[in-house]
Amino acid sequence: MLKEEKFGEKESLSVLDGFTLDREKLIGPQIYQFLLNAIVTVRLSPGIGLKEKEVIKRLGVSRTPIREAC
Repeated sequence: MLKEEKFGEKESLSVLDGFTLDREKLIGPQIYQFLLNAIVTVRLSPGIGLKEKEVIKRLGVSRTPIREAC
């Protein structure tokens, strides 16, 4: 059975597509700041569940910096 998608989830996750990475700095803290800013400015919808694999895919990074950020 497929998990039912919350209203607006696709649109909310599209904010992740705007992430740009500075390869000269640590990746985890950059992702943390990006996600924090997206939450505080409500560009990520309240109550949305972020799936690790989807975040990895959209940000183009490995699993480790995502886990460091969370």
